[in-house]
Amino acid sequence: MIRVALVSLMLIPGTLPAQAQVTNSTATPMGRATMAERNGAYADAAAQYAAILKTQPANLGALIGMEHVMPKLDRRAEFTQLVQQALIADSTSTGVLGVAVRNFASTGHADSARKYVDRWAARSPNDGDPYREWSDAALSARDLVQAKLALDVGRQRMGPTAF
Repeated sequence: MIRVALVSLMLIPGTLPAQAQVTNSTATPMGRATMAERNGAYADAAAQYAAILKTQPANLGALIGMEHVMPKLDRRAEFTQLVQQALIADSTSTGVLGVAVRNFASTGHADSARKYVDRWAARSPNDGDPYREWSDAALSARDLVQAKLALDVGRQRMGPTAF
């Protein structure tokens, strides 16, 4: 009986929770950008994400999307400019700070990465994520010196057993 009632509710529009309702993923700019990225149309995805960032420079979803597609298009310098614009728009968001840390660490700008790690860590003093993000991004760029520096700074600030 309960099963029949649940199936009946599923057939009535608007009765499912918002998460369970099927929507057209290409109905929004973010949906179109994500679908383009998934389909390997990186230039189209970058254009879609850029359109979002033009009006919302600190839109975390669009920033992360650009973080994925810009290296594939060999356009890292453009991405750095977008990160800087996002930081101007919202320098307190830990999400934006995380993107900044990864971008600067992966492009060999340890001083800038550290600056945003410090800002992020000040917002979350007992959180090791800023240092891990910095270290992981440096490791991805094969910068072992910067990766070690990130962990050393984290241990210095959080204690010797932090990592």
